[in-house]
Amino acid sequence: AAAQGHTKAQAQLGLCASRGVGMEQDLVQAVGYFREAAIHGSDVAQYNLAVCYHQGRGVERDMQWAEAFYAKAGEQGHVKAQFNLALCHLKGDGLPRN
Repeated sequence: AAAQGHTKAQAQLGLCASRGVGMEQDLVQAVGYFREAAIHGSDVAQYNLAVCYHQGRGVERDMQWAEAFYAKAGEQGHVKAQFNLALCHLKGDGLPRN
């Protein structure tokens, strides 16, 4: 299903790959699945991709991308994304404090 572009399946495979559930743990592959689903609007994938960029898991740490994907997920009502984005700004964690 993920290979056919099903967003929920892509997001779920990203979680499996990131945790090593049912497959070898592969953070780079997880980022790829999250990216595909995020591009197609999955708030869960956008949040998880933001976490990958925030923590440098499977990609180089990049707070501009983390902020962008936290914001996209947050705009869809993803509460953890909203919280993480606010926390990054509050602590100045790679983003301007405000």
